[in-house]
Amino acid sequence: MASCEANAGLPVPERQPLVRPMQPNEVWSMDFVFDELASGRRVKTLTIVDDC
Repeated sequence: MASCEANAGLPVPERQPLVRPMQPNEVWSMDFVFDELASGRRVKTLTIVDDC
């Protein structure tokens, strides 16, 4: 609860709409994906996607 009280007096900025990329290679997203195989072995994969 301390973190909520610390932010109570801060103004909230207006949200800006996201700008969509117009051509390939402008914006990329990446995320780690975790999974587990049937054998029990864990797999971690870095997924990278071009957002255009």
